[in-house]
Amino acid sequence: MSTNPTDIISITQQTRRNRIAIGMLVTLETTLLTIMNILLVESDKISGIKTTEEGLKFVWCIENIPVYLDEDSASDEDELQDIIDIYQPYTPVLIYMGTVPVGTRLPYSIQIHQSLVPSYGGDDWGAEETMWDPITGCIYRSDIFTYPDTTGFDRYMILCHEFGHAISLEHSNDPWSPMYSPPGGMTCTLDKKAKNALSNVYLEQQ
Repeated sequence: MSTNPTDIISITQQTRRNRIAIGMLVTLETTLLTIMNILLVESDKISGIKTTEEGLKFVWCIENIPVYLDEDSASDEDELQDIIDIYQPYTPVLIYMGTVPVGTRLPYSIQIHQSLVPSYGGDDWGAEETMWDPITGCIYRSDIFTYPDTTGFDRYMILCHEFGHAISLEHSNDPWSPMYSPPGGMTCTLDKKAKNALSNVYLEQQ
């Protein structure tokens, strides 16, 4: 039985098309797997604990941390309470103590200021300035600075971000984390890595 040359050409063209289609599917699958791998790797780069140049961890070495608002930040009380509730299970006991006069600097506490600015100038959105013992790495005061022109959800996320610094968290490479810089994330939440970082470092003190 003879084969029509036209049929041979048609079969060859179909085979070539099939090979191209298979190649494209393999390329697409490889691309998708690569993207998934990148996302998994990036999601694993979550905030850890801040350290000194000598490698000491910046941590609170007391069991109870008073938290204050300057009187000019009194409107942030509800947001602050919410943020404390989010961080609380993984830190020393955070105790909201109410408001203090503007300019007050109390030792062994976290304070939120609106009118004041940090000594180094800070960032465009807000800042945190922590004081610690250079020998032990123990934090003895942390000040959070927010700016009056930042309002609403942005203000809430900035407060969440700076509060994370105040209790020892460093920046994250994950843009979904509130510890991303500038403040990222869609909600003030802690992922598993951040929870573990805080739990482990404060568990070591007990």
